[in-house]
Amino acid sequence: MRSYWSMGIQDLEEQLHKHDGEIRESSRADAFDPGHAADDANISLEATSGWRTIRSRFFADRAQMIRVGMLAIGGIAFIALLVGTFVRIRQTLFSQDRVSVSVTGPSNVNSSDLTDFVISYENANRSGLADAELVVSYPPNFVPEGNANTFRNDASSSSVAIGDISAFEKKTLDFSGKFYGSKDSIAYIRAELRYRPNNVQSRFSAAGQKSVNLRSASLAVELEAPLSVPPSGEVNYLVNYENTSDSSLSNVRMKATFPAGFSLRDADPKPSEGEVVWYLGSIAPGERGKIRLTGNMSGVPNETKTVKVEFGTFQGDNTFLSYSDAERITRIVAAPFSIRQSLNGAKPGAVNPGDILRYTIAYRNDSEIALREAIITVELEGDALDFSRLRPEKGAYDSLRKVITWKASDVSQLGNLVPNASGEIEFNVPVRDDFVPKSVLTKDFQIKTTAKIESPDVPNPAGANKIVATDTMWTKVNSRLLLETVGYYKDNVLPNAGPIPPTVGQNTTYTLHWLLSNTTNDVTGAEVSADLPTGVVWTGKTFPDTEKISYNERTNKIVWSVGSLGVGEGILAPKRTVAFQVSIRPELNQLNTSPALLQPSLAKATDVFTNEMIQSRTSEKTTSLREDDSLPPSGSKVASGE
Repeated sequence: MRSYWSMGIQDLEEQLHKHDGEIRESSRADAFDPGHAADDANISLEATSGWRTIRSRFFADRAQMIRVGMLAIGGIAFIALLVGTFVRIRQTLFSQDRVSVSVTGPSNVNSSDLTDFVISYENANRSGLADAELVVSYPPNFVPEGNANTFRNDASSSSVAIGDISAFEKKTLDFSGKFYGSKDSIAYIRAELRYRPNNVQSRFSAAGQKSVNLRSASLAVELEAPLSVPPSGEVNYLVNYENTSDSSLSNVRMKATFPAGFSLRDADPKPSEGEVVWYLGSIAPGERGKIRLTGNMSGVPNETKTVKVEFGTFQGDNTFLSYSDAERITRIVAAPFSIRQSLNGAKPGAVNPGDILRYTIAYRNDSEIALREAIITVELEGDALDFSRLRPEKGAYDSLRKVITWKASDVSQLGNLVPNASGEIEFNVPVRDDFVPKSVLTKDFQIKTTAKIESPDVPNPAGANKIVATDTMWTKVNSRLLLETVGYYKDNVLPNAGPIPPTVGQNTTYTLHWLLSNTTNDVTGAEVSADLPTGVVWTGKTFPDTEKISYNERTNKIVWSVGSLGVGEGILAPKRTVAFQVSIRPELNQLNTSPALLQPSLAKATDVFTNEMIQSRTSEKTTSLREDDSLPPSGSKVASGE
C-alpha cells in the first residue's frame, strides 16, 4: 500500500472524498519504518471493515423501526376508522335533535274559561325510546281539568306515563284546564318529554312551551290607597271587586298582605280569619262589593309600604288559588306634627280591673310654619273601660262615637300652633272592676286609644283626610282572680264536733273553704296560701282528694296548688274549691272574743295573655262565721265553760 506521504495532491483529495478513507498522520515525517508501515496498513483495513459492519447494522435497525412504526400507525388508523364507523352508525340510529315536543293552543284566553291544549311529541330516529314520561308544568293559578291518565304532582305540574315510543312515531296528548289571574297577565304551559334511547342507560329530554295572555279576569279588583302618609299616620284602603265572568264564583276569599309597621284598626266587613282573610262566599255574575280597611302605618320618612290583596279560594291542600289581585305602594313622608300618648306616666304592658287610667297626650309642631285651627281627637275602644266615668280635661266627649275632641275653644294654643310649640292634654277613665266574659271565646281583652292631630294648613297628599299625625296605644287588661274564704261549723263534706260557742279549754273543729274564680284570661301556676294562727291545729282532713293541698307544721302555712284556670272558670263554670278542717282550744285570755281561725289568704297566678302576676286577697277568718246559718248570734265568742 502506498504511503499517504507518497501521494500527490490529487490522490489525497480523492482519498478524502471516499466514505471509507482514513488519513493517519505520522507524528514524525522523517521516521519511516517498513515494519510500522505494514502494521499501519493492517490497522487501516481493520478499521474500514468495522465501519462497514456498523453501517450495515444501523441501516438494518432503522428499517426494523420503520416497519414497526408503520404497523402502529396502521393500527391506530384502523381503530379510528372503527370508532368513526360506530359513531356514524349510532348517529344514524339516534340523535337527540330528532326528538321534539310542541304545545299548541289559544294565545289569548279569559280567566276561568276552560282552555284546551294539544301537546305533540315525535321520535324521528331509527331507534326507539323507552321509559318515556311527559311532564306538564303550569303556573299555580292554572287548574287542570278532565285530563285522563294524568297524575297531579303538585300545584304546578302534572305527569303522564308514555312508556315506549317507536322509531319515527308521532303522537299527541290533549291537556285542558282553567286559568285564574289578573287581566293582561302572561302564563306559560310547558311540556317536557323525558326518555332514554333503547339499550342506553342515560336519560334525555326535549321540551316545548306555549305562552298565554289572560285578556280578562274572572274577578276584577281595584285597590284604592293613599300615595303617602306621615309616620304613625292613619291610612285608609278601599277594595272594590266585581265578578266579570259568566258564571258564579264559589267559596271566594280575600287575603290581604300588609307591610311591616301596619296595624289594622278597623274593617268593614270584619275579617273572618285573624286580620288577613275575609270569607265572601259565592259571588254571582256581575255582582260587586267593597271592603274598607283602616289602620295605622308606622315607618321612617321616604320608606315605601306595599299592600296587596288577592281574591281566590283555598284548595284541598290548603294552597291559595288566586283569581285576581291588586297592590299599591304608599310612601312615608315627614309629618309636620308629632303626637304621643302616655299612660300613668309610661306605657305599661297591662292594667288591672278597677284601675284609674290617666292618659297624657303630648303634641308638637315640628314644621317651620304656624299651623292654624289644629284639632286633637282621641278614639277609645275596649269593653273593659267604664265610659260612664270618663273625665276629659276640657274638651268634649261623644259617647256614641267614644271620641274625645279638643279644639281651640278648649285649648287656645291650638288656634295658632307656632313652630316648635308643644303642649299636653289629659283625661281619665277607669277600668271596670265588674268586667266578666260572656263566653269562653271572649277573652284576652285590650284597650285601644288612637290620638290624632290635624290642621287645614297641612295638605294631605292622599286627599282622603287631613290627619297628619296619629299615635295608637294598645293596653292589655289582666284577668282577675276572685278568692273567697268561708267557714262552717255545720259542714256537709267535713263534719265538725265540739262546743258552740267555743269554750275555754275545750276543742272545737271548723271546716274552712277556699273558692277561686277567674275572669277574662287563661291563667297558670295558680296558688292559694295562708297561715294558721298559733293555737289553731291542722287536723289533716281535706276535701276533695283530687286537689293538692299541703301543710307545713313548722311554719303553720297551708298551700293549695291550683294549677291552671281557664277563662270564666267560676263564672261560666263551677268555682274551684277545696275544704280543710282546723281545731281550736281557746285560752282564758280569749274569753268573749272571736279568735282567728285563719290569717289573711293570698291567691296568685300568672296571666297567660299579659304574662303578669295577678293576685287576690281575703281578710282573716274568725269564729264569727256569718255564712253559717246554723250558728246562733252568740255562737262565735269564746265562753267560760262554767
